[in-house]
Amino acid sequence: KQWYQRRVAITAGGAPYIEHISKCVVRMFTNTFTEGDETVRKALFKLRLTWKDIFTVNKLKDLDASVHEIDTNWPKIHESEASSTTVHINPNFLTVIHL
Repeated sequence: KQWYQRRVAITAGGAPYIEHISKCVVRMFTNTFTEGDETVRKALFKLRLTWKDIFTVNKLKDLDASVHEIDTNWPKIHESEASSTTVHINPNFLTVIHL
């Protein structure tokens, strides 16, 4: 629950807050992971999966590598996640071309 509240605060704070948190997120996350039991670790994994649109790929790779040193079962970031991009197009702005 505590990490969920932090995620809400991070996204609500915008870019300056995200930039500030990025400087310590790996350390905070790793410390919480180290001290947490299996339930906390599962919750942290679920939370980590929601961050690909918040933190940079490099920051997430650093986080994954740090946790992976503690628990080798922790998966490192997948290349598909690192390179995935989503483009949203408003169909109202598309021009229909009739051939």
